[in-house]
Amino acid sequence: MIKAYGLTKRYGDRTVVQDLDFTVHPGTVTGFLGPNGAGKSTTMRMLLGLDTPTRGRSTIGGCSYATHGAPLTQVGALLEARSVHPGRSARNHLLALAHTHGIPRSRVEEVIALAGLTGAADRRVKEFSLGMGQRLGIAAALLGDPATVILDEPVNGLDPEGVLWIRTLLRSLAAEGRTVLVSSHLMTEMALTADHLIIIGRGRLLADTTVDELVRQAGRRIREGHHPPTRRPANTLDASRRGDHHRRRGRHASPRAARPWRGGSPHRYGRRRARHHAPRTHSTDSLVGEGLHGPHPGRGRPQVAAPGDQEPHPPHRSRSMTTTSHTPAPASAPAPTRQAPAYRITPARVLRSEWHKLRSLRSTWITLATAAALVLGVGLIMGGTYTSGGGDADVDTVVLTLYGSLLGQLCAIVLGILVTAGEYATGMIRSSLTAVPARLPVLWAKAAVFTATVFTVMFATALTTFAAAQLFLHDTDQAASFTDPGVLRAVAGNAVGITLLSLVALGLGSLLRSVPGAIGAFIGGVMILPEVLGMLPYDVVERALTYFPTQAAGALGSATPIPGTAAPGPALLALCLWAAATLTAAALALRHRDA
Repeated sequence: MIKAYGLTKRYGDRTVVQDLDFTVHPGTVTGFLGPNGAGKSTTMRMLLGLDTPTRGRSTIGGCSYATHGAPLTQVGALLEARSVHPGRSARNHLLALAHTHGIPRSRVEEVIALAGLTGAADRRVKEFSLGMGQRLGIAAALLGDPATVILDEPVNGLDPEGVLWIRTLLRSLAAEGRTVLVSSHLMTEMALTADHLIIIGRGRLLADTTVDELVRQAGRRIREGHHPPTRRPANTLDASRRGDHHRRRGRHASPRAARPWRGGSPHRYGRRRARHHAPRTHSTDSLVGEGLHGPHPGRGRPQVAAPGDQEPHPPHRSRSMTTTSHTPAPASAPAPTRQAPAYRITPARVLRSEWHKLRSLRSTWITLATAAALVLGVGLIMGGTYTSGGGDADVDTVVLTLYGSLLGQLCAIVLGILVTAGEYATGMIRSSLTAVPARLPVLWAKAAVFTATVFTVMFATALTTFAAAQLFLHDTDQAASFTDPGVLRAVAGNAVGITLLSLVALGLGSLLRSVPGAIGAFIGGVMILPEVLGMLPYDVVERALTYFPTQAAGALGSATPIPGTAAPGPALLALCLWAAATLTAAALALRHRDA
């Protein structure tokens, strides 16, 4: 059951939703009706905790959405079909959500088949049509076999076959005793699907009634307040118009529209045929299980034929818009008796989900591979240059061989921004926070997985580059080994510096929520600003600049002290403080701002 108590949402001086009070009962399909911009989507986001109400509260299943230990098993929601990263496949998107609760892969395959996406499950979502995106969103909503289903405009972009599938699915969910709330701005669609209506306009509640009662009230208003004029016979015309007509015709003939019946059948100019056919009924043999509302044996989930199979037509409605073959369950129908799932959110499962998100994108491996190739390539070029007799003899060997780390830094920084700001740009963040409504575990898990991945790749790259460069430098003054003082620390420090810099970028991306904005802010504030401030003739400014992120990262990658830079210990502490400050600001913004 869904309950809203005085929900109000304001953006500055604009009130989008005002004092909404309603209840959505189990066992019925409740239509959330209103024109575009009426506040339907905002209300649904408040129900799911994505937007914080200015005033009021809501409960789903007796408590707020964020307090559910396994929200995907309690509430399945589709708010935006495109709340998924376009570079990720449909199967990987569903697996990332399933990992947060420990939902098995077999259930992912079930909902893929239910949504009719078996043949497209491994395609990237950016190749999907709007209708396929809607099917993926519905599959994600049904992933946890939820007791409550909330769908925002689910038929948008679907073909007629998909619309029939959605109608049948919604009725079967309600017939099992689940709570179903579906929004639309089309009254005709709600008349064919819903049993109960909640109508809003300009953020206010206009009606909370059944479809039958709404039709009866409309008919009563017509009978009591409007008296249509008496219809004149078809062969009568206004006298003056008839006279003009006869004069133009030059003869006194009755209009063709008044010609009588001929031969027992209406003349083509006579009475019009009825525009509406009699209601038809259709079998439900194409449904798996026991017909339209019968549950599949041994499961508490709806078993609806896949969209690619032959599907039953929805029952037609009479002129009063009542269903001829579907009787909704009573409003007080008890929830279905289902075995309580063992799914719940744990930190380890959120970590697994974030790892799956990171590794399932091509951009992750392309960026890391580019960074490794640049570091290794530049290191080998520098080693070859010194072998041929060029270069400065006093240069630090580690700095020489890992000179390409400056380019590797740029790749890692861009990746850190894409990991967080990219989720906001694609809308994936709403799917992530719906699965994990506590929010902060998502950020911490994302930072931990990203840190471990970047450090592993960059440390392995630094070791390989240093060892490979020594093949060129073994007969020169720059020859060194891992056993030399400070070498291994500098090689590891190089990877640590790149990792912490990219972690600062990750926090900045989450804080600004924009990929171009975060990249511009990092380049301007972290890379260019220190160079500008270094022109000032003040010793205090010069000492402070040694602890800026880029300068501190450079100090970590040197085997011997470099004049004008911080020592490795203070530099590492400064970098950690920069990363912690950025992530803290990002956490505060994530916790208190709307998604």
